[in-house]
Amino acid sequence: MRTLRTLGITALVAVVVTACGSSSDSDDESTATPTAGSSPSTAAPSQSLPASASPSPAPSSPAPSTPTGDPVTSEPPAPPSPTAAALFPGHKVQQLEDSVIANRESYGKGWPWKTSDVVMACSDSIGGGAYLNAADGENYLLTGTITQQGFVKSNAGTELWNGKDGDAYAEWLDAGAKLCPDAA
Repeated sequence: MRTLRTLGITALVAVVVTACGSSSDSDDESTATPTAGSSPSTAAPSQSLPASASPSPAPSSPAPSTPTGDPVTSEPPAPPSPTAAALFPGHKVQQLEDSVIANRESYGKGWPWKTSDVVMACSDSIGGGAYLNAADGENYLLTGTITQQGFVKSNAGTELWNGKDGDAYAEWLDAGAKLCPDAA
């Protein structure tokens, strides 16, 4: 009887050690192999032990991580990149990772659009090219080729451009090509 109790405690210790003491980065239980000379009862955790038999709580889930294994953090977005200055030198725009936000007031002299503000971004719906989302909520093609009908209302050069400054319009075309270099 005492031998059975000793084996039961040994099995319980093995369960706790296996569940809580693993320092491996792998969650695969198949990597927990018995060492030479160990008893079969300590090689793998018993599936028939009741949860109340465990002296410690079950381990918590690991923290979420990125595909590279780095922990996921909720950091604030990065400040505007130096690319914004390169895309629109002398103008104040907000450059995000995948878009540019600009408005007539902050942009200053040379605002080429009929609308008060735009967001320039890339889309597969226009072959990876750039489009402008205007204050009216419509999308206008800037660079690229329409591959999904209905995504853009029309061409920014014909509908949205105010027609006053060809150089300013060309600057936006160049910026669109730089922001969305994969345009077809």
